Amino acid sequence: MGKIPRKIQDTIRKKQQQEWTTSSTIAPLITIKNLGAEGIKLLHDLAGVVSEDDLGYKKGDIFVPYNEAHHVSITASNDDKRNALEELFTAHEAEDTPLAKFYFKYGLAVTNRALQVGTKIFPQNSHIHRAFVQPVGSTEYNNANMHLFKLAVLYNVGFSIDKATPKEVLSKFNEPYRFW
Repeated sequence: MGKIPRKIQDTIRKKQQQEWTTSSTIAPLITIKNLGAEGIKLLHDLAGVVSEDDLGYKKGDIFVPYNEAHHVSITASNDDKRNALEELFTAHEAEDTPLAKFYFKYGLAVTNRALQVGTKIFPQNSHIHRAFVQPVGSTEYNNANMHLFKLAVLYNVGFSIDKATPKEVLSKFNEPYRFW
């Protein structure tokens, strides 16, 4: 195995020095959670947890459950969403290390991608965590990095930026908004 290039080492070091905090969207989430069982059910619905009653389809008057593989897949996805919410609440409410100011450790994957490691709050992998934590500070956009701003806007309005080439994605930015 070869040596990691200095530029990549510097990038990882810089990422590890980036301070993170909870976003302002955490307050309504906590308020809903504090409503008790109905609040938790609402949070699960908002997160996209599929009800056990919906793990199938109706054929006439008969309910036909999904095949086992689909059932296992949906159940695992539901568990991921519930766990992500619970981990977020636990971390936010911790007295010794609340999510007021924190940092991520990064490792380098075989593909030379910097990955967050060793954490229960995992915005790189969880859309729920991504919605409620944010890096501190702002990015100043200029001609050299304006494409990153455009990608972020498109992603946040629902365009699947990973399903097309960068050129195709960026061409959508100037089109009138509609659900792609």
